[in-house]
Amino acid sequence: GLAGILACAAFMFLYWYGGSEQYRLTGVPVLNYHQVNDQYHTSLTMTTPDFDTQMKYLHDNGYHTITPAQLKAYLTEDAPLPDKPVMLTFDDGYIDNYVHAWPILEKI
Repeated sequence: GLAGILACAAFMFLYWYGGSEQYRLTGVPVLNYHQVNDQYHTSLTMTTPDFDTQMKYLHDNGYHTITPAQLKAYLTEDAPLPDKPVMLTFDDGYIDNYVHAWPILEKI
């Protein structure tokens, strides 16, 4: 339920902001997703409603997505980043990234 989603989101942000090597090196949380769907469930699958909730959280709390090129320019050329930057990545190229995640990203 909602309490589980919020607990997961809180853990995710605490991990990225407090414990991850990537965050310590870059100052930017990089959130990695594998599968977003409601049919197949593995430890790497996020349901479509949970993904939607996380994206709404990021949007409603002022986070701005950045591209790998922006992160590289920030790290190598001291290029500016928007306030509260976050990078979203999708591993493995599953079709559900396009079918389920992309429509959510487009509407936000």
